[in-house]
Amino acid sequence: MKFPHPRNQEVLDLFGEYRHVTLSGGGNFSSKTFVVSDLLDQNPELKKLVWVVNDMGEQEAVVRALRDWFDFDIHVLDLEKGYEHMVHSLALLMGKEKVAMVMSHDQLFTRFPSRKKLESGKMFFNVGDELSPTDVFEALISMRYEVSEDAYLNPGGYLRHGDVLDIFPVNATEPYRIELEFDKISAIYTYDQSTHEKIEVFDKLEVYPLKEYEGEVLLWDFLGKSTLFVEDELDLAEDIYDEVDAVVKQRPNDVSYVLYTSFLEESEYHYHLHYLSVLKYQNKLDFLENMREKTLAGWKV
Repeated sequence: MKFPHPRNQEVLDLFGEYRHVTLSGGGNFSSKTFVVSDLLDQNPELKKLVWVVNDMGEQEAVVRALRDWFDFDIHVLDLEKGYEHMVHSLALLMGKEKVAMVMSHDQLFTRFPSRKKLESGKMFFNVGDELSPTDVFEALISMRYEVSEDAYLNPGGYLRHGDVLDIFPVNATEPYRIELEFDKISAIYTYDQSTHEKIEVFDKLEVYPLKEYEGEVLLWDFLGKSTLFVEDELDLAEDIYDEVDAVVKQRPNDVSYVLYTSFLEESEYHYHLHYLSVLKYQNKLDFLENMREKTLAGWKV
């Protein structure tokens, strides 16, 4: 854990008390992610970050800024990429790894398959288990996985060669290799598709289904106490913002929340990031006080 920037300490204290802060004067995306990086570093139980912006252009800008400050796996939610991408995104949120997901405001209205249905359709592999290739292939086919035409796998693909089963779960970022000895699993590990070198060894593997389920829940079904939700200065028509705000208010009580706003607020959990703002001073009195201090210190124009 790194030491937080001293300027951010008041934000950290406020967040520690309420788990909900509104911040004005955040400046650009880089300065905003700088503040959030301190929040996450000082609260290591927060392993999921969901950042909501206005549009795709801002998604790309936030991703670039996150890469400068975060060691999280950074992922853009793009529902136009289809069902496979959506399941992969949801699986990342349900997993144990650190994930930062950037999405546009309109995706808050999307109805997803429930967490319960996705988890009920999983397939499990454990080192030491006996494995019937025929049963496994039938199960994978029922989960909408496809046999790969060559050794290079795409998500949702699998291939058996000899006593080895390669599979690329839709909930993974690399393919897995399952080694067999007399139809018993002897090893499970991820591997590099270019070099075929082993990356990381595992005792078990969970494979999420690609079978399409009906959308019935909002994203909140996949978020909980390990999640920090960031709403970033949404510039929307009033009626649309009211709809977004109504959805945001449905978030689970244990989801931590940061709202970046363009306006100063009079609330106990609001803080103005005057040291990051493009406008250096909150008001005229701040400006005059700063000029007085500089004059007393001997500054001259």
